[in-house]
Amino acid sequence: MRNPLRSEADAFRFLLLTIGYFALIVIGAIISTWLGLVVFVVLTLVVLYVAFIRGVLGHLRHVMIFLALSFSLVLISLNIYSFEPHQSLIWSFTVIFVVTGFMVIGVLVQLHRDPILSRVTGTTGNALDLHFYLRLFAFGAVPLLTLLATHFPSIGHYLLSFLRPSLEALK
Repeated sequence: MRNPLRSEADAFRFLLLTIGYFALIVIGAIISTWLGLVVFVVLTLVVLYVAFIRGVLGHLRHVMIFLALSFSLVLISLNIYSFEPHQSLIWSFTVIFVVTGFMVIGVLVQLHRDPILSRVTGTTGNALDLHFYLRLFAFGAVPLLTLLATHFPSIGHYLLSFLRPSLEALK
């Protein structure tokens, strides 16, 4: 969950929203006690709903990170210990990567285009900007590179050459 007091502007916005929250409750209570109670319940439900949505989005981000890392680790383990139908397993993981990739991209596009979720997350509604594509690349780069390194060992050796000095330093 994002810290609402991360910057001075965010802290000021949080303060204004809190003052507005209590002002609406007081105005409703001045008009009628029951109206004040209804305003309190509705505003509290809105705050709980926004907190729930932010929690779900954070959980979704963690699930996507787990999915990317577990896919990469399974492919690495497939290369370390060669199972019997090696090529068919690699191609089945390619199909799994493509199907899962389409599903994840579809969900992320729908989340980014939703106007209510865009207001909650502070992004532009109904627009796929550069930030969206950078996040998509960040989640898909490691599994894609692992899959390419599995299909083409020369790519794997090239990527491993970047890690070789640090691995030798650990010895």
